[in-house]
Amino acid sequence: MRLLGFPLLVIFLLSLGCGGHGGGTGLPAFVEGSVTDAEFDAAAAAISQAFQDAGSGEDVSDSVLEAMRAQPKVVLARLNSSSQPVAWFQDGRKLIVLVDSLLQAPPGGSGAARSVATDKGATRNLVAGKKAVLLSGFLGAGTPDLASLQTQLADKGFEAQVVDFTAEAASSLAGLDLLMASSHGVVDETRTGEQHLYYSTTTEVTPQGNQLYRQQLQDEKMVKCVIRVFSSPGEYETKTFYGVSQAYLRERGMSFRPGAFWLSNACHSAEPAGLAFADTVPDLTGYTGWSGSPLNITANETTAFVFDRLLGVFTAAPTDPAPPGPVTIPELADRLTVKRPGSDLRMNQSRNTKNLLADYLVYRPSGAAPANQTLIPSIRSTAFNSADDTVTISGYFGSEQGPVTLNGTILNVLSWTETDIVVDKPAAKTGTLLVRSIGAPSASGFLFSNSFLYQEPEPFTITISPELAITTPDTIRSLTAVAATGKIPANSRFRWTVTSGTGRINGAATVTGTNPTVEYRSAPQVGTDVIKLDVLNQAGSVISSKTLSVAISQQFMAFTVAGGWDPSKAPPNGSYQYGDGGSSYADDVSETARILFVSSNIGATDQTIGALLTIGLTPGSTVKPGTWTKVATGQQVSVGLFQLTLATDQSDPDDVDSKQNAMGDTGTLTISKVSPLSNGRTAFNYTFSVSRTAGGTVTGSGTGIIIP
Repeated sequence: MRLLGFPLLVIFLLSLGCGGHGGGTGLPAFVEGSVTDAEFDAAAAAISQAFQDAGSGEDVSDSVLEAMRAQPKVVLARLNSSSQPVAWFQDGRKLIVLVDSLLQAPPGGSGAARSVATDKGATRNLVAGKKAVLLSGFLGAGTPDLASLQTQLADKGFEAQVVDFTAEAASSLAGLDLLMASSHGVVDETRTGEQHLYYSTTTEVTPQGNQLYRQQLQDEKMVKCVIRVFSSPGEYETKTFYGVSQAYLRERGMSFRPGAFWLSNACHSAEPAGLAFADTVPDLTGYTGWSGSPLNITANETTAFVFDRLLGVFTAAPTDPAPPGPVTIPELADRLTVKRPGSDLRMNQSRNTKNLLADYLVYRPSGAAPANQTLIPSIRSTAFNSADDTVTISGYFGSEQGPVTLNGTILNVLSWTETDIVVDKPAAKTGTLLVRSIGAPSASGFLFSNSFLYQEPEPFTITISPELAITTPDTIRSLTAVAATGKIPANSRFRWTVTSGTGRINGAATVTGTNPTVEYRSAPQVGTDVIKLDVLNQAGSVISSKTLSVAISQQFMAFTVAGGWDPSKAPPNGSYQYGDGGSSYADDVSETARILFVSSNIGATDQTIGALLTIGLTPGSTVKPGTWTKVATGQQVSVGLFQLTLATDQSDPDDVDSKQNAMGDTGTLTISKVSPLSNGRTAFNYTFSVSRTAGGTVTGSGTGIIIP
């Protein structure tokens, strides 16, 4: 990992000094004692100088490999799995050059930003305190500032520490709920072909240290790193530091509590070696890191974004449709797909100056904690339960119960689980809701949740629009849940169920979602579909219901008569619906038009018709979407014209006193959709409206089915 705008010369030195070979790793046989310390140091110095002189061009790795192969004691020089040059010496020692450290020239005006090791939050005799450690392994000017992250964690109740990433830092890593490792990283193969992720530390190499860590160096759990540390652009010191593997950290005391997070701001930390090791760590809920070598400025931007989402702040750009509470590990992976401000790259991507793309991976180790685990207590939703005057708070809260407050007033907790808290209905109807979980060292001894705006919903009832009563077989209609009284509460969900019949809602017998509109497809045969709509609050409780019974008929027509019609020439004002009748074509005797008849409310003799539409089509044509005009009084229906005829007695078309009359003086009819059905049938949807100059209207709609 490179520092902000500063190239760092990093060389990993592995001191082995023992015989043997790498088996199937492609390594030669090593001869113990064949390389003196002086010979090794001289070769390392020559290779380091070659790296320093190579500049920052595309051929840096080639130049370094060439220098390695020029050393008489080097028996093999090649790129490791992180694409970094590595030289193997005759006695089994090796030298790794981190060419990624020279990917970007240092910008002017940069100053040091070294995080100072500090503690925030003090344990107060708690059963189990929430502990976060931010390891600071970068050195010199432009180093990432971890203090702001520490402050955010402390504000939420963590015992947060920024710790110098020394070789002995592992002793501070016991019982962690959060570990952030910010350092250089490289993946390298051991003599036996195993891959390990190494972090560079801030502990300088000394003769005493070499003796102290002799076994760890021989076991390849530690390496030596030569780092160019900049104090300002163009000014630097080259020093040698120890690097440690993940296995070394665990061996020296690193451990985690159930549900812990391990985040890495280090190159190559989310390559297979790092992920495989995370799978061996008990109790982790998530592990993150980079799959390659990111540009440090974008890596720091990603780190700030990650903490912002994990802590439920949602102020770090770019904005995204985030949930109301802190995100889970699966949600974090999704949030990181947003674009960086002013860039075509996502927040989980970085392109370095070699034009190489690195990905920030969010990983759930095998055996991870539940996917709904969050870093701090997370309020996602509230649901008022009118039946028992309680409020269910949903989210993730941990198992240790603490106080719940609304506007600072403590609420009576009736039950507490890791995902749901039930409290008595508060006196206040709105305000700021907070949950505190015991087991965290804050001023009050609790871990703080996000602030959540609570609003008690107003009473309401639900209905379905349109209140469909009749439809034809295998017909699609849109149905929408709307409030009959009051207002549907925000964040409600809608459960649609076909309780009787074979109709389908969005292709299924039951469907639940946040969209109030669904697609209803009626049963393919004549019968009845019964549809039930349940409105669910965020706790999943039913807060309102509506049932709709839909008759499935071969054809239907619905219309409403209103206004000042002559009762001797029109049916009484009101709404009428029919599910009988049929539609058919007929050519007029003049052959100047083809007539489409749509009839409903057929009498017993099959000769009396309560409602009839007569529609003029082009000769020889079939029905298509379009608009027709009401035929003038006294004229015959022709192409582009239509007529509406109604019986005065709609309740009994066979009534001898019932008269069939053409309705209105003006009007329009629109056919909006034509659909082929089985057996050569054709269905079409229509609407019409006619009016009388002296007053009165008839408006209607329906579906006709043409039977050949």
